Amino acid sequence: MMSPADIANDQLAISEAENLAWRFDNAHVLVVDDGAENRELVRFLLEDAGVTVDEASDGREGLDLATRNTYDVVLMDVQMPVMDGFESTQRMRAAGLTLPIVALTANAMKGFEQSCFDVGYSDFFSKPIDVDKFMA
Repeated sequence: MMSPADIANDQLAISEAENLAWRFDNAHVLVVDDGAENRELVRFLLEDAGVTVDEASDGREGLDLATRNTYDVVLMDVQMPVMDGFESTQRMRAAGLTLPIVALTANAMKGFEQSCFDVGYSDFFSKPIDVDKFMA
């Protein structure tokens, strides 16, 4: 038999899950990362929350998709082959895109976060991704 506290905790978890699904329902997100496993993790998390996800494996492909489609947010790695996230973000901004672009990077060096903001990123998440923080 469940205690009242256990029941309350279960109801809170259900409520949080419902709120999460409501918050993200029908969103369209572009994930740009050269790491297939990173794209797969982010896709899994977002699709579970009702989000439609498109993927790109480098900044050039991400730029092409972002300028041809409508997204609610771009989640973009910084260090990638072909075109890095800095250049891709700068080109998106130069093309007039105002949507949020969130840096996903393993670089935790002091000052790097500010460098991301300086080129046009809107927010910053360190890899490995903290799932709870990411989905908050």
